[in-house]
Amino acid sequence: MMSFAWEEKRDRLTAFWEREALGRPCYAIIVPRKDAPPPMEFSSPSDPRDLYMDPRWILQRIDEDLRRCAYFGEAIPHFWSNFGTAGHAKYAPRCRYQFTPETVWIHPSLAALDPSVCYYDPQSPVLAEELQVVDTLCRATQGRAMISFPDNCGILDSLAALRGTENLLMDLVEEPDAVLDALARLREGFLDSSDRFFSVLRENNDGGSFHGWMSTWSPGRHGQLQADFSVMISTAMYAEFVLPELEEISAHWDHSLYHLDGQEQLRHLDLILSVPGLSGIQWTPVAGQPPTSHFIPQLRRIQEAGKCLVLMPQAWELPLLTRELLPGGVIYNIGGVATEDQAQEIARFMESVC
Repeated sequence: MMSFAWEEKRDRLTAFWEREALGRPCYAIIVPRKDAPPPMEFSSPSDPRDLYMDPRWILQRIDEDLRRCAYFGEAIPHFWSNFGTAGHAKYAPRCRYQFTPETVWIHPSLAALDPSVCYYDPQSPVLAEELQVVDTLCRATQGRAMISFPDNCGILDSLAALRGTENLLMDLVEEPDAVLDALARLREGFLDSSDRFFSVLRENNDGGSFHGWMSTWSPGRHGQLQADFSVMISTAMYAEFVLPELEEISAHWDHSLYHLDGQEQLRHLDLILSVPGLSGIQWTPVAGQPPTSHFIPQLRRIQEAGKCLVLMPQAWELPLLTRELLPGGVIYNIGGVATEDQAQEIARFMESVC
C-alpha cells in the first residue's frame, strides 16, 4: 500500500495513456515544504561510484527528500536510478566508463565495428550489480517511494558512446551494414536487460513501472526512447538507423515515450509519429532555444497524431499551453517553482483548467 495519496495519482496517470483528463490535465511539482526541517548535512563519499552504486548513500538522499519535500499533482516520491545515459552500453564486455560526482561517462572503447564484438553479455557483472542495487532500494522503500527505470535509453546513442561520435558518423557512410548489425545486437541486449529491470521494479511500483524525471507511471512496462545522436544525421539516415529501434522497443513495451531533445530533431518528427506503438513524445526545451510554448503548432500536431505529451514548461507558460492544447494525454512537469506557496497557487490554477 503506497503512503503518498497514490490512488488518485494512479488513476490520473493511467488515464494519461488513454489521452483522457480526469477533470484537469496532469501536472507535477516538487518543492521544499514550508515546514520542512533544516537539510541534513551529508559528507561526500571518497569514491564517487558510491553515489550511484551504494544503496546506503542513495537511501540517505531518498529519506531526505521524503522529510523535506511536498509533492503536488501527479508528482511521486521517487529515486531515479541513473547508471549513465545509454547506460546499457556498459553491459558490453569492452566498455570503459567512469563515475564522477556529476554523471557517469561512457568512454569510446571500440576501435572498429568488428562482427565478433560482443555488445551484450547477459551475465555481465555490471548488469548484475545494477539489478542488485535496484532490488535493495525497492525492498528498503516499498510503500514510501517509487524506484525509477534507469537511464538506459537510445540504441544508436549507446553505439555512439561505445564507438565515439566522429567514428560512428563515418561508419554510417562507410560501413552501414556493420552499423545495422551492431544496432540489432544492441537492441536484443537492451530488451533483455530492460525486462530484467522491470521484473525487479514491478512489485515496488504497484505492479507497473515508473520513469523518474518524466513523472510518468504505467501499469505495464514503460520507459524512454531517444536518439540524441540524430541531430547530426539526415531524415533518410534516421529512417534507416533509428526507426527500427523505435518500432521494435515500442512494440515490446506497453507504453513508451520518445525524448525529443531540441528543435533540430523536428525534421524527424513525421517519422517518429509514424511508429504505431509509440505512446507519446517528451518535449525538452533546450537551453538557448525557444521555450516550450513557442512550439504550439508542433505540439498540436503530436496530439492530432494520437500521441501523448510530456512537457517541461516554466510556470508562466501554463495559461497559454493549457488554453491551446487538449487536456487529455498531457503531463506538465513544471519548472521555475521555488516555494510551496507558489506550488499551491499553480495547483489552484490547474484545478480550474477543464
